[in-house]
Amino acid sequence: MELFELENQLLLLQNIKSKAVKERNYDLAASSRDKIKILEKRIEQASIMKEDLYILGMAKSSLDLKKPGSARNLELDVLRLIYFVNLFSDKEIKVYGVMLVHNKEIKDRILNVWLPKYSFTNFDFFRVLTFENDPYFLENKEEIKLEKLNNSTFINSSAPTSKKIIEQILTTELESYFKIEKLHQIEITDFKRISWDFDKLYKR
Repeated sequence: MELFELENQLLLLQNIKSKAVKERNYDLAASSRDKIKILEKRIEQASIMKEDLYILGMAKSSLDLKKPGSARNLELDVLRLIYFVNLFSDKEIKVYGVMLVHNKEIKDRILNVWLPKYSFTNFDFFRVLTFENDPYFLENKEEIKLEKLNNSTFINSSAPTSKKIIEQILTTELESYFKIEKLHQIEITDFKRISWDFDKLYKR
């Protein structure tokens, strides 16, 4: 569906909701509100996907930011993504940066604390996802928590299971969002200095 048509539908729903509120038809107002939220997401997706994009993603398996250095490392990764989003903002193919984190608390730290600290723009091309309710994560949650516990007590300094699962969640999410058949290998070397968890070229 074209972006223009989606925007017209949104305007119509907003008018229906406004009228329903005035007439105290709260069931219709609530129904319209839910439809508006779904439509807004579709509009966001359609507006982003109207051009070719380099998609760069990072998956962070930390369940909180209490471990020494975890907040600092995450903030640096956010800055790396935002840097490339802004670096390519005026180029023929733009960068769409995606960060996958555990929960809303971490997401809010990124959006409400870290991003305002820096004079970056183009946040429409930066997205933060959470995996706390993802079925694949929930299936393996106890194993991941045990691995994280061992990691924090230095029984094992690596966390391969957590890394594999969270990276797979990111890949699945982005391949579904952008459609896997439209994703291709990135040929340029601009991004090779960073070890991305997801890096593809989206061809509309």
